[in-house]
Amino acid sequence: MSNKENFKMFVKRNPTLANKVNSGVTSWQKLYELYDLYGEDSNVWNKYIKKEEIEYPRKYQDYT
Repeated sequence: MSNKENFKMFVKRNPTLANKVNSGVTSWQKLYELYDLYGEDSNVWNKYIKKEEIEYPRKYQDYT
């Protein structure tokens, strides 16, 4: 797979990136350059990708 295709998959797994572009925080070009330089596992993404809290399935929640 090409680097461009890998970037597209990365964006699909991290939809908050699209939100950042749509809100004017950054551009697709900037994100692609970061991806090309640093890859997926870099700390550079902490600025753009918010780690969501894990929500447990309903069957594990307390029903009291």
